Amino acid sequence: NAALRAEVDHRVRAEDTLRKLSRAIEQTSDCVFMTDHSGVIEYVNTAFERLTGFTREEAIGATPRLIKSDQHDRRFYERLWTTILSGEVFHAVFANRAKDGRIYYEDTTITPLRGSEGTITDFVSTGRDITKSRRTAEALRRLNDRLEHEAGRIASALHDEAGQFLTAAHITLADVAHGLPPSARDRLQDVRRNLDDVEQQLRRLAHELRPRILEDMGLADALKFLADGVARRT
Repeated sequence: NAALRAEVDHRVRAEDTLRKLSRAIEQTSDCVFMTDHSGVIEYVNTAFERLTGFTREEAIGATPRLIKSDQHDRRFYERLWTTILSGEVFHAVFANRAKDGRIYYEDTTITPLRGSEGTITDFVSTGRDITKSRRTAEALRRLNDRLEHEAGRIASALHDEAGQFLTAAHITLADVAHGLPPSARDRLQDVRRNLDDVEQQLRRLAHELRPRILEDMGLADALKFLADGVARRT
């Protein structure tokens, strides 16, 4: 009787654990679905239905092609199947297509499940919707590209157009100096030195806006150049 009671208690605890696990999978915000060894969907949770727009009845018996977006090449899927069929976990960001045609991005992990004999029997996929963060990152990248383009344009204007103006000013001052007495020429020379300082500052500012040294010589030299510029000014 004691042994039978212990066995019953064990089964009751096991069933209670399974019920809790089932509720956890159903109520999690992560998308979860399970397929058999050949890739046929056997189970989907509520989050899968909510994210994809496909009901449980529509998904079970189908394959993950149901949400395929055609944005991944054949090599991507070859790597996926090679990984999971070898018993390894596969992790990637998937671009999937919902029932209404909307493309969404999912940070997905696919884990092989083994039976009692150690052979792979099923695969479970868990995913988190990262569509908003992905689109935000893309918007920030586009904004950064525009800012870099604008910084390059300003740097070019400072370097080229201002440089041409200062060169013309030097030539004009040199011509004017010919007909002046020595004291006046000395004062013009002071003006030319000031123009040299302005030109140097503009050139430094142009490089700091668009440090070509970063492209030409690498990060370390670019950082040294910028640090030296800050040290001179402060």
